[in-house]
Amino acid sequence: MFDALSLATRTVPTGDKIARLVEKTLTLGEDFAGVGLVFCDHATAVPNVPIYRDKISMYPSDDVCSVIADRSRLSNPQHDGFDLLTADWTIIELGVFLAPPITARTTLDECRRGSRHIAAALTSLLPTVHACVTISRQDRLVSCFREGDCIVSFRSLASRVHQ
Repeated sequence: MFDALSLATRTVPTGDKIARLVEKTLTLGEDFAGVGLVFCDHATAVPNVPIYRDKISMYPSDDVCSVIADRSRLSNPQHDGFDLLTADWTIIELGVFLAPPITARTTLDECRRGSRHIAAALTSLLPTVHACVTISRQDRLVSCFREGDCIVSFRSLASRVHQ
């Protein structure tokens, strides 16, 4: 179903969950706002400020992909911000504003398409961050950033049908 997924699963954190998350976002159609994920060990690993006062307990599903997809709806008043997850996809914090430092190593390339991508690239430079993943609103472009670089970027075949 996903072009480049066989390549991406060797590089993107748990590619099967990324694929499941993309599939769930496809069902949202035009109500999809986009996704930003930071894989780290704890909330203090990333300079951030929670945007919302909601708690994880407000999302009773133990399926993290469903939680993230539900929060990514434009119709959900809490759709903004990045979600912090451990490498095994345990939720640390939902909906945070990232405040990564801007470094001399910061450059723009074809993978960085907007503020979500730039925030992910800058955040992935932090030594306490394993990777950052974004899913774009318009075309469901999945991009994975490590150490400031976009290491893989792909679109699902299904997203081309839903455009």
